[in-house]
Amino acid sequence: MKKENLLFALILLAFFGCQSKPSNELSLIIKFDGADPEKEYSIRLTSNYMVESSTKFKFGEGKTEHKVMVPLDAPKMFTLSGDFYKTFYGEPGQELVVQVDKEGDEFSYSYEGSGAHAMQALEEFASLEEEFEEQAAELDYGVYSMPWEEFSAGIDRVREQKEKVLLEADGVSQNFEQVMKADIWVDYVNQISSFQSYYNYRIKKEEDPEFESEILDSRYEKAFAFGTEALGSMSFSSMITGYVTKDASDLATEEVPWYSIPENWVTLYERTKEDSSVPTAFKEVMLGNYVSQLLMSLGVDGAWEIKEEFMNDYPESGETDIIKSLYASWEPLKQGKPAPDFTYSSIDNELVSLSDFKGKVVYIDVWATWCGPCIAEFPSMKKLKERLKDADDVVWLYVSIDDADVKEKWEKDVEKYEIQEGVNLFGGEGWETSITDLYKINGIPRYLLIDKDGMIHNAQAQRPSSGDLIYNEIQKLRGVSLEETLSMK
Repeated sequence: MKKENLLFALILLAFFGCQSKPSNELSLIIKFDGADPEKEYSIRLTSNYMVESSTKFKFGEGKTEHKVMVPLDAPKMFTLSGDFYKTFYGEPGQELVVQVDKEGDEFSYSYEGSGAHAMQALEEFASLEEEFEEQAAELDYGVYSMPWEEFSAGIDRVREQKEKVLLEADGVSQNFEQVMKADIWVDYVNQISSFQSYYNYRIKKEEDPEFESEILDSRYEKAFAFGTEALGSMSFSSMITGYVTKDASDLATEEVPWYSIPENWVTLYERTKEDSSVPTAFKEVMLGNYVSQLLMSLGVDGAWEIKEEFMNDYPESGETDIIKSLYASWEPLKQGKPAPDFTYSSIDNELVSLSDFKGKVVYIDVWATWCGPCIAEFPSMKKLKERLKDADDVVWLYVSIDDADVKEKWEKDVEKYEIQEGVNLFGGEGWETSITDLYKINGIPRYLLIDKDGMIHNAQAQRPSSGDLIYNEIQKLRGVSLEETLSMK
């Protein structure tokens, strides 16, 4: 080899040998002077309702700073929970330094590093939303109690202000800009969808002729126009739910809300599948996402039929592998599988386990003191218990996933909402309470039905408000025939 060629080869080797491989991690540094050294913090990345990764840590005695390498294969959102709960945006190879400050019960955040600009933009977004919400702080349903004209003007203003913030933001990546342009519109559509949901409830009491469903349809068309950019939106899954269920109220009965009837979820899938207003490429992802979400509504057994239909309709879909993995992760929660055991402290400060009730039917209500929909179900639960007041082979088990610092409030709420007749357990670790992982709980209220052999009957059981549906299901597990059940009504 000629001397000059050898020299050139050595230069190339030195150059490329010093090049580091592209990082698949985000360097996250948390600084918090008020950190509890024994408090466990958790970083979670989720996708299509699957936990991609979960990292737990403690600051430790005398430490106010902690560094975590967060695995990221693409720009993503992730959450950090502990003393506070916060959502972050990050990209592979970035560094994000977060300074947490606490004054009273309020937390504030400031940022440094290459990921700081995106987080600063998100903080401005949050401030704009809070300013709008403060205008309706005294109304029963917040901004959703506003007349349509006032609400519409408000969300239009917030959307335009967000677009201005994004346009003027310095130092943010092109990835962030593309995702957020779509996200602003998707979130805007979600707001209108939420208004419609509350409107459908309020219309029973008052008229607001200014709002028509066609308004929402036109906004969805705008969101769809973003194409694949909308798919990367942080609010995409919520928009899917809103779109697929926007006309679901016509499936309800006077006695039972539409979502308590499993067949209605199938009907909504078929409607969306035939909906010509949804772009073809978009529809595939929309239906795939909906199939993933069905696990939260129907459980693995109830959603299985629609999952199979989607995989037959779209065998080459990029959603298929995600759905397969997601459903496989729920396999342990299928009917007839052993119910994962858990142990928590009761309201009488005794340790109580699910396995203590083997030989009885156990209806589990997973709730929290801050959860409005959970509390709204308590009157229906009271009626259900009254119908089964002589059933000494049924256990009503309430599991709170509140944080440890609200135990006193929990004790008062048990009495306030008249649920002390059941067995009340306190998890005390918020969303890190073990039952949330054991039973794939990503939202509450959540109900579980366990048979007398300690096996799962339904890991996504009907709500108390479903009336006869849950009553008949419990009676069946007790060994009471349908004829006997009907004669008891």
